[in-house]
Amino acid sequence: MTKQERVDMYNSINRHGEKLLKLFPNAKQQDPVKLCKSLRRYEGKAERVTVALCNGDMALEEGDCQLQKLHYKVRLLLGGNGAETRWIFINQDPRGYALKIDSDDSKIQEFDLYRDLGGYGILAPDFTPNT
Repeated sequence: MTKQERVDMYNSINRHGEKLLKLFPNAKQQDPVKLCKSLRRYEGKAERVTVALCNGDMALEEGDCQLQKLHYKVRLLLGGNGAETRWIFINQDPRGYALKIDSDDSKIQEFDLYRDLGGYGILAPDFTPNT
């Protein structure tokens, strides 16, 4: 990764984090970059569980339990179980992002949050440049 690609990547991460903080003003982590990095860690954990479930490497009950724990941790990170976090869910299809916001939440459009093709808001997109 070149120096300019790194700068662009961190600018994108910062912008996304700032949008998340507007959407979730009570987030426990108020630094936009640190918030995005925490969410990326949870995204990675959720992706590993959904892939293991899809491949049959994990029992359904165990996977559901792990995903529920992750869901709880993500909601806590973003401000608890208040109204602003009620739309957060974990997509169990391993082909895309796992941590999402329901497409019915109008704040996705209002804050111009990163979205997938289905219109769902993505909490932890990967801004690593394609090399």
